[in-house]
Amino acid sequence: MNEEDFKITELKDLRSGLSVSGKIRASLLLGPRNGKVAESLAELGTTIQQSNPESFWVSIDSAKSGSPYDWCSQFARNLRTSNGVALAELAKFALNAGKSLSPFKSNDKQDDGPEEDQKKIPDELISQFEGLIKTSTTSKGIPHLVLATTNLSNYSDEMLSWLSDCLNPVIRKSKAFKGCRFVFTSEQISDRIKSFFNSFGFEKIHVVELESVEEKKRLGADNSSSSMASSEVAVRPSTQGETLNESPKSLKKSALPDMLKGLRNIELMDIQDAQKVLSSFKDAEKEYLCLASYPTRISKYSLEHFESARNAALAYNWLKRTKSLYSLHESGDLLLNEDIRIAGRTLHAQKAPEVSEKWATLASVLDTFHNCFPGDDSHWVPINLQLLESFNKKTLNQLFPDDDQSKVLLDFINQHEEQMVEKGDRMALSDEAKIIIRRYLELSNRETIVGLSDRIRDLWLKDQDHYKVQKAKMLEERENISSEIQNTLNQVTSLKELKDGLTEDFRNPKRNKPEKAYSFSSSRALIVIGLGTIGISLFAESVGSYHAACGLALTLFGFFWPIVETKRPALATDGPRSNLAIETQHRSLNHRVGSLSNRIQVMKTNLDAVEKKLSKLGDEPPLPYLDPEVGSSA
Repeated sequence: MNEEDFKITELKDLRSGLSVSGKIRASLLLGPRNGKVAESLAELGTTIQQSNPESFWVSIDSAKSGSPYDWCSQFARNLRTSNGVALAELAKFALNAGKSLSPFKSNDKQDDGPEEDQKKIPDELISQFEGLIKTSTTSKGIPHLVLATTNLSNYSDEMLSWLSDCLNPVIRKSKAFKGCRFVFTSEQISDRIKSFFNSFGFEKIHVVELESVEEKKRLGADNSSSSMASSEVAVRPSTQGETLNESPKSLKKSALPDMLKGLRNIELMDIQDAQKVLSSFKDAEKEYLCLASYPTRISKYSLEHFESARNAALAYNWLKRTKSLYSLHESGDLLLNEDIRIAGRTLHAQKAPEVSEKWATLASVLDTFHNCFPGDDSHWVPINLQLLESFNKKTLNQLFPDDDQSKVLLDFINQHEEQMVEKGDRMALSDEAKIIIRRYLELSNRETIVGLSDRIRDLWLKDQDHYKVQKAKMLEERENISSEIQNTLNQVTSLKELKDGLTEDFRNPKRNKPEKAYSFSSSRALIVIGLGTIGISLFAESVGSYHAACGLALTLFGFFWPIVETKRPALATDGPRSNLAIETQHRSLNHRVGSLSNRIQVMKTNLDAVEKKLSKLGDEPPLPYLDPEVGSSA
């Protein structure tokens, strides 16, 4: 870029130029990084959000964004808006961005290598941001987004290249970034910065020259004291050291709760105006108003988050008698008039700045908790329910056996379906709801039911043992039934073959094989011849012993003469009687086959029931009922 491309601009002109109706697209604040530049940048963000509550402001610190993952992390977690989108949607955006952009995702999504993966990061981030914009109920047009980058010169050449070559093309294609304005800070304009602006495609940079380094050294003490004495309190984006290089659990545990801090803080007024508003009240009454100015919904219960029960009761009873100071919420809680509320916070911030900051953070989280779970009487339910990784009606009845508690639990679940997610055949609080509840517990010092974590763990161990016993029993029963069905099927097959054989034999008798019957009888002729031969051999010398032996053999054969008879079944020879016999046998076999078939059907029904029980049991034992984050912190 040439020198004429840098236009010197006043800070007040920059404020109007970056507004929704302004014409400035890119600007550069020049000055020491920790001096007036930082103050001016914070003031600029506050002014833009005050002038247009629907606008979005995000500040990226180069010292904490040394990689594309870090840059996307800061964008997701530092995005701020007053009325652009709901707070819950903003938290959901940061959570989803953390899950989808974390470099520690499963390896099957890392096949393209680190360079290709870094090129895909902008697409994922911009897609998530476009989804966030669609949830807006106040504006359906192009959002007014101001993207601030501090200490631009601290970026490495690789990061500047990624911003201009990878991020910039995706931004230019997105409708959500059509109205995006850019603010950069730097100590000086170098050739690297000029080259970056050229690569990014900026035609003109509006430069605001703030104090020099020498002036900063000379006026450092004055600046620090004046900034501490400033009566205007700006809502600055909170910064976190964590990046998207953290695991998803770490991101959910640390980044999102910090993001909730300060989003609901009201803008304070000048101290003189605050004293004027509260001038008609006594000192004790001012203290009551300071206390009541923090929670949006005022009740004894909400005030006890900040003060003792006695002081909370005194403040609430006094305020309730002064009806001109409040309106009624639909729940019956009190809503302090806005001017009194701002004046009370302003006065308290001057008297006790540390306590005021702590209470403002607690009030922000308490309001968010109240928005998600309006009923004070049922707050014990989400406080204890967040301990569970998942639950069903049976689990809740075992953990909360009292009938009144069970009824309140079930009514709560039915009334807060939007805060629930399904996990198979069980349910759980959503991750966003758990984050809000745990942030609330962290700041309010509220506690879960004593020993509930141990009861949840013991119940899981008991159910896990029951699962193993039931699984073994069902597998054995399935094996027995399957074996019995197979044996019965074999019997049916044998009976059907017998039936078919009887029919075939009846219809084709000639094909029946003849059967031979063996028996013995006597032959008189052989006996006579044999005995005669033996007698002759005894009396005639011409007939010797040989003939006597033959006669003896003939005599024996005569007594034991074998008879062979060939028998052939004559099924068709008896006419009607044979048909009746076959039909009787068929009916008997059909009856047995039918009985066995019915038995098979009953066993198959039993097998299906066992299979359903096995399917309901699942392939793995039940997952731990206690939330892993609770278990790890216990």
